[in-house]
Amino acid sequence: MKHILTLFLTVFFLNNLDAQISDDFSDGNFTANPTWSGDVADFTINSQGQLQLSTTGEDESYLVASTSLADSVQWDFWIKQSFSPSSNNNGRVYLISDQKNIETAPVNGYFLQFGEAGSNDAIELFRQDGSTLTSVCRGTDGLISGSFEVRIKIIRKANGEWQIFADPTGGNNFQLEAAGTDNTYKSTSWFGFFCNYTTSNADNFYFDDISIAPYTPDTTAPAIKSLTALSSNELLIEYSESVIKQSAEFTLNYLVDNGIGNPLSATQDPADPKSVRLTFSSNFSQAQQYELTIQNVEDPAGNTLNTTALFTFYEAMAGDIVINEIMADPTPQVGLPDAEYLELYNASSYPVSLTNWALQVGSTSKSFGSITLKPDSFVILCEDNEKDVLKNFGAVYGFSSLSLTNSGTSLSLINDKHQVIHHVSYSNSWYKDDMKEGGGWSLEQMDPQNACAGASNWHASTAIPGGTPGSQNSILTSNPDILPPQLMSVSILDTISLQVRFSETIDSTIIKNASAYIIDKGVGNPVEVQAIAPAYHSVILSLSKALQPEVLYTLTITDTLRDCSGNTSAGLSLAFALYDAKYHDVIITEIMASPSDQHGLPEVEYVELHNTTAFPVDIGGWNFSYSGNTPRRISSQVIQPDSFIVLCDNDDKAEMQQYSRVATISSLSLPNSGTELLLTDSLNKYIDFVEYSSDWYHNDYKQSSGGWSLEMMDTDFPCVGYDNWRASKSPKGGTPGAENSVASSNPDVKPPQYISTIYVNPSMFILEMNEPMLPADLPKASAFEVPGIGTVL
Repeated sequence: MKHILTLFLTVFFLNNLDAQISDDFSDGNFTANPTWSGDVADFTINSQGQLQLSTTGEDESYLVASTSLADSVQWDFWIKQSFSPSSNNNGRVYLISDQKNIETAPVNGYFLQFGEAGSNDAIELFRQDGSTLTSVCRGTDGLISGSFEVRIKIIRKANGEWQIFADPTGGNNFQLEAAGTDNTYKSTSWFGFFCNYTTSNADNFYFDDISIAPYTPDTTAPAIKSLTALSSNELLIEYSESVIKQSAEFTLNYLVDNGIGNPLSATQDPADPKSVRLTFSSNFSQAQQYELTIQNVEDPAGNTLNTTALFTFYEAMAGDIVINEIMADPTPQVGLPDAEYLELYNASSYPVSLTNWALQVGSTSKSFGSITLKPDSFVILCEDNEKDVLKNFGAVYGFSSLSLTNSGTSLSLINDKHQVIHHVSYSNSWYKDDMKEGGGWSLEQMDPQNACAGASNWHASTAIPGGTPGSQNSILTSNPDILPPQLMSVSILDTISLQVRFSETIDSTIIKNASAYIIDKGVGNPVEVQAIAPAYHSVILSLSKALQPEVLYTLTITDTLRDCSGNTSAGLSLAFALYDAKYHDVIITEIMASPSDQHGLPEVEYVELHNTTAFPVDIGGWNFSYSGNTPRRISSQVIQPDSFIVLCDNDDKAEMQQYSRVATISSLSLPNSGTELLLTDSLNKYIDFVEYSSDWYHNDYKQSSGGWSLEMMDTDFPCVGYDNWRASKSPKGGTPGAENSVASSNPDVKPPQYISTIYVNPSMFILEMNEPMLPADLPKASAFEVPGIGTVL
């Protein structure tokens, strides 16, 4: 008896397998596994691996496959009709048929109609009794009103209950289209496709992904896959499966605690029935945890979800989402794909929606769609066509285009309220490695909690592949910003406009407040404040009262400034004046022409400037030239009275800032042997001139060989030259930004002397002096007389 039972079960199992159908036509034929029969010559397998009608003329064609499954069955298939259905152009899919020839035989069974029949362009299930058709149920009018491709799922239960599900996008996000009950026929022999067409549509029917299998009831209720606060009054629910629209959009099925209540609206995403957006009349509080109660939300199988879930609304602040890695130059490849990318990192403790945010690359803006970044997680940004080569490294988001400049550009991450969340102006000098600067290596951020630090927080990656997209940076280390923000300078743009600069990025909501600024001597508060985005390092103040020349004013900031790291400063003030600098008001007091890092200073060429006046002097827009080269424009900077500032190359700014206030020019390269240095203001008026020489080391060959600066001894006598300069005595090789190590009294007691006469032409010659002279101190022309010729004109 035991052997008979085993044999029976084996035969039943084999018969059950034989009754099932599964065919995606990937084998390139439809004549085996399973075998399709009928008008075989009218069909083909196309290049996309789909069964396609491929014939000519006006006719009817069909294909069928053998099956015996009729009760407790699930049918799945994809169908496409590339035309608008009509009485002469429509299709049927026979689910149950007792006849092989579904074209002409008196069939008893059931079929889905695609076009005509009950019309109104709805999918409709019919029972066929010979030549008589009876509608069992029908779907949404207009679902197949034009050319369409739709994926269908049909369930028939043992009690004759039918359910028709459809995804009109051709995907697997099914929605219940129709339901009905009919238990007339409980057995079948055939499943098949029937095409009715005119000449123009003789090749416009497509079928794929056929599956007929015993129905296994879905007894699992949907679950919450994710719950995200999109804004202060919106929630996005992602369910684990599609949910029924009526239950998903019934607002009383949702309730949020802490006085928020039911939503005003609940909207299911038409393209994704797993997603539902809730909109409330009351706003969530920042960083507060809430509980959402969900009840009576159903899946297509009728399973009901009743649950609660926690969420926290958090609106990202500056520095919460940061640009964490930059691959601007992936060629030549080191180990990563040849693809440019940026990496974002969520440095906050909350999930942050980037929906409708923007990435600003130089002057080009890229918009984000729907994307949420979880705490302590990364997303790689790249071009759409690079997503496949980068997706193995982590989450990827693609833009239609993304082009990063190798030498550097400005990058800004801007939220949906047009607030700058993070800004980086990277440069190829940030690599701090000439070899890696050549390509194949990314720039990585050391400490994402110090996101506004700029160059001091970035280095070339040390990872073997050349970068770490989607994962922790190879140079990750603590590099905290412990310094409070400082008021760096006040520049006068005109008599009623000031530009105020800060040491770092400041919270823009604070620096935009006009009442936070006050100027003494009756000027008062500005009438307007313009914060300079996206870095927010400076503001422009518009004044109601004009400034007077050579009056020392004081700007005081009465509010508390806050930087990206949360450091604060209060009560900052700085003096400024509308002052027209004269010759020798600002002088060159130190020259590092042959640097070396062997003593402690960075290997950087620099020139030190000293303000000798009692007024702040704005040198922004002044010019510096050497060796007769084209003058180079000096960056915006103000030198306070009796203070120093270092002038260096743009690329060396970060290294020199630890020693001094810094102004920069493009390309500084000082000859070791000496040359002339010229400082002029924005109108090309002479401010200072120095013609240094290696002789100024006074025959100290050790110091003249490199690593030591030349320093001025007595700044009260800048014209002395050779006798007023010495090699630095500082152990570090120089004193940038500080009083010179050789400072001492060295008064100029020698009168100026004529040392040579240079012949130019019969009516012109040049007298060379032993030292510079002030223009006002030069003798008048009448004081010169040439024997036999007369006075100078």
